[in-house]
Amino acid sequence: MPSDLDDLNAIKKKMLLALEKSLGVVTSAAGKIKIARGTHYNWLNSDPEYKREVESLEDFVMDFLESKAYKLVMDENVVMTIFMLKCRARRRGYGDRGDYWAPNPTTESSVIELGNGRSISL
Repeated sequence: MPSDLDDLNAIKKKMLLALEKSLGVVTSAAGKIKIARGTHYNWLNSDPEYKREVESLEDFVMDFLESKAYKLVMDENVVMTIFMLKCRARRRGYGDRGDYWAPNPTTESSVIELGNGRSISL
């Protein structure tokens, strides 16, 4: 005979499946299984196993999104290429205005060689 705890665990599993299908969008997932968004957040705070499952799902979603972004870059999508460079190549100067990389003075040189014997110190 199923208990209330079995019913609750079944609802949590439905929520995890709904989160996977909605790529982690809580409002969509909760609406699909007809629970309040707050219920999901209460479970996150009170059930360590549920929280681990949700965090694992977040990694799955990030991997999925990164694979889609990579595909767009390979398809020569200029906007996605610029976005990926801004995110992943900041040290090479690809960033938003005012988003400058500076060397860590304790571990990296603060002198930039300009060539022809010229350099600048930061």
